[in-house]
Amino acid sequence: MTQTNATKFKVDPVKGTVTGPADYLDSDYFRRCIDMLNRGQSAVFNYGAQAGHETCRLLEIVLQTDYAAWRGQRQLAAMDRS
Repeated sequence: MTQTNATKFKVDPVKGTVTGPADYLDSDYFRRCIDMLNRGQSAVFNYGAQAGHETCRLLEIVLQTDYAAWRGQRQLAAMDRS
């Protein structure tokens, strides 16, 4: 299996910023993901943190995973409309 670093997100802990696809970052879906992280309810983040992985990279993985689900839901909805 070929592994790539294709994340669309970048977390900058110094600036306290997240960059990524604007349509997702402006969505309620993104805000819900951040709320779950803030409440300690992200299974992906919690698992990675317990394993000792780096926080910023974990955040990028959580956001990429959530983004993929959000984008997939939008694609399915578009297929239903056509």
